Amino acid sequence: NVLIVNNILYGGNFELGSGNIVQRSNLLTNPLFASTPNTNPSSFRLASNSPAIGAAEVVSGITTDFEDKSRGSNSDI
Repeated sequence: NVLIVNNILYGGNFELGSGNIVQRSNLLTNPLFASTPNTNPSSFRLASNSPAIGAAEVVSGITTDFEDKSRGSNSDI
C-alpha cells in the first residue's frame, strides 16, 4: 500500500503507477508561494492567501513543522 497525504502536487506530471494507492489532503492547485526576492533557492513559504493554509489533516505523532512550530488541528500543508 502507498499512502500520499498532505502534499502539494502542482505544475508537473507525475505517475503513481498501479496498486493500492490512497491519497488524502493533497493540494493539486497553485499553492501560491510567497514572493522570495534574492533568495536562492526559493523558500517555499506560503502567501497569506494560499489554499494550503489550514488544509492539512492531523497526522498522529507529528507535533511540529519544518520551522519547529506547533502543528494543531488546523495545520498547513
